[in-house]
Amino acid sequence: MTLIKSVLSSIPTYFLSLFPLPVLVANKLETIQRKFLWGSFGSDFKYHLVKWNIIKNPLPDGGLGVRDLILFNVALLGKWLLRFFNEKDSLWRRVVRSKYADNGFGWYPSRPKGAYGQGLWRFIQLFSFRVGVGSSISFWHDRWCEEGPLRDLFPSLYVLAVNRDASMADYYQNGPDGVVWSSVFIRDAFVDDSILTDFLSKLNEVTPQDSTDAVSWNLNSKGIFTVKSYYLKLLSYSSFAIQASAFRRFPWKII
Repeated sequence: MTLIKSVLSSIPTYFLSLFPLPVLVANKLETIQRKFLWGSFGSDFKYHLVKWNIIKNPLPDGGLGVRDLILFNVALLGKWLLRFFNEKDSLWRRVVRSKYADNGFGWYPSRPKGAYGQGLWRFIQLFSFRVGVGSSISFWHDRWCEEGPLRDLFPSLYVLAVNRDASMADYYQNGPDGVVWSSVFIRDAFVDDSILTDFLSKLNEVTPQDSTDAVSWNLNSKGIFTVKSYYLKLLSYSSFAIQASAFRRFPWKII
């Protein structure tokens, strides 16, 4: 098992961090790992006593922690989107932006209309924004409060917005007693009082600062992206992780 984790799973890491892994290649590599684990090479056939999908689960969930290569590939490629967030003056980023456009504030590519790229968008939703001056953060569309974008939290208010594409900086001013939020809606009289109260409480949770807007990774207490945290999140979405929850802590010692 140590050789599988330290050698067979680690050899393709450089390739996985740069290119999408073809499914056929992933299946071939996992076949080699399975045969090595059970000692089933050539004519020396050995029965595989446990499903490989179970083995790929973390130790606390009854597996042996062998990486799923497809998911690990996606987690490694996630670092490139983080670089897209932060390296705004890089040549490669400008090329990507000119070809695929962006969301208007330049943080990430535009949301895809078809099925292709939806996995990338799900990755984007694992980030939130730390509000600085707020000039590069969308008031309605970006996730700057913990629960999600205001567009999703308050759809009835979103349809009454004066400017649905406004930034955070468009809606506040620094007054002598703190931040003062300006009028957000076309007709306040049509806004339900209880919903408006919840909405204003969300605004009061954030205090714009005289600093640069930044992104924060939601799966890490420090807000820093790690491949491990993203991989474990992807693993929790997988079908075999859900199946393994039915019989946690498989008794490996009896094999």
